[in-house]
Amino acid sequence: MAPFRKSYAYLIFALSLLMVLQACRQPETGFSTAVNFSTTTTQPSFFSEIALRDSSSELFKLYNTNGTAPSVTGNSIVLYGSNNTNMYSDVVSLTTIEAEKTLVLEAEVSANINIVSNTGEDQFAIFAADDTVRFKGDEFGFVLPETGNTWYAYIQSPQIQKFYIWVPVLTLETLGLIQHNFKAVYTSSESFNSVSFYVDGKLQYKTLFPDVSGQNFNMIICSHKVSADNIDTSQNKIEANNAHFWNASELCSYPDIE
Repeated sequence: MAPFRKSYAYLIFALSLLMVLQACRQPETGFSTAVNFSTTTTQPSFFSEIALRDSSSELFKLYNTNGTAPSVTGNSIVLYGSNNTNMYSDVVSLTTIEAEKTLVLEAEVSANINIVSNTGEDQFAIFAADDTVRFKGDEFGFVLPETGNTWYAYIQSPQIQKFYIWVPVLTLETLGLIQHNFKAVYTSSESFNSVSFYVDGKLQYKTLFPDVSGQNFNMIICSHKVSADNIDTSQNKIEANNAHFWNASELCSYPDIE
């Protein structure tokens, strides 16, 4: 009889352990699955994003007036100048990103200015905008006027006294298409709102910006030429690789942001 009592005791113990494990598993199925899912999506954590990669050109609308059409191949966009006046070549995301606490625009960009224009309105740019009809709303990004080799960080808003601000952040080397990492980060906090501009991972400029939380922004890469036909900028070009626009929930990647 002793061996039976011992086996019975083991059976009772095993059943008790099974009940305890089952009780522990029940709340896990109702909560832990969501926690595990969010954990897997927080490196990095995005609420939403627009990215040009793996031949995803269907995510963008290509516009061209009086110039060479934009070239989109895989994760690369190439735009050119023109020998025509009133040339507009634009790559505009078909979807928008709603600005929350952190909005990030990033791309690997190279440019070549062979012919210098006589007006800064002949330009290449990569930027975020909430108005893609009249372009009179809130914007931030990078612009390269074809009067030289200097990239500018810029912001635009009807809420800014002078409407827009340009600040030089990079002068290109005169030879070759050298790629640089451009990143513009809009952040919103209880104390202030700002945009920080990075080139090759280094902060170049930071400025206050209106609160645009809740507004929807497109990502745009463009080439515009308004100068006369006798000014030929058709050999000038910009190439943007891995263009990426997203609403990030984490600020840890930007230690200098307060």
